[in-house]
Amino acid sequence: MAAAIENIMVTQAVAQLEEVFRAHQACVLKAAYRITGSMADAEDVSQSVFLRLARGTIDQARISNLQSYLQRSAVNAALDLIRSRGNRKVVPVETADQLQSDSGLSPERALSSLEIKNWLRRELATLPPPRCRNVCPALPRRSG
Repeated sequence: MAAAIENIMVTQAVAQLEEVFRAHQACVLKAAYRITGSMADAEDVSQSVFLRLARGTIDQARISNLQSYLQRSAVNAALDLIRSRGNRKVVPVETADQLQSDSGLSPERALSSLEIKNWLRRELATLPPPRCRNVCPALPRRSG
């Protein structure tokens, strides 16, 4: 296997790279998906791992088991992806559509407003009807 790695890295042999890709792509994708939780991100990670292999930017002398190396590379790349995002929130598509329709506010302000509305609705739903009427007299009466 080390000879195959060396040959891929030196000659960039497409057939050998394809063979390695077909043999290990599923394992790399699974490892990346376990970390990212997103198939799109896992596919990006998998692609970057195999691109590094194709470019020859891997130190062949340090690889004793190619599958383990590729899985570890996928985990590291997935962790790097998550770290690079920082504290950015992912907004569901439905929420993004609602935010876009409310063009009078900045996106951050609209999202904050929507989160507060949703939180308030959830909390009001937990109150018994008489207590809810005391908190929000303008709300219509619930039957039951």
